[in-house]
Amino acid sequence: MLYFFKETINLSKLAKAFPSSAKLESNYRRIQRFLSDRHAVDFDHVAWFVIQLFGFLETDYYLTFDRTNWKWGKKNINILVLAVVYKGIATPV
Repeated sequence: MLYFFKETINLSKLAKAFPSSAKLESNYRRIQRFLSDRHAVDFDHVAWFVIQLFGFLETDYYLTFDRTNWKWGKKNINILVLAVVYKGIATPV
């Protein structure tokens, strides 16, 4: 699993880190397709899994928002993420 902390995520860097024998350009396009498919991940289930996994129901925790802006050709893509801060690491929910 790939983790990025305290830095901007660059799709080219992410494509290079992909565990695949495919060409860099192919990995880049796979990431683009995954991110453009809003039905690829059921975020409600992911959030519930994270809450149960880390035991957030039994402990105090902080919530944080993070916003990023990307250009996809001429289109601006703005993403706002809610994350739970646990032991200094923000986990998106």
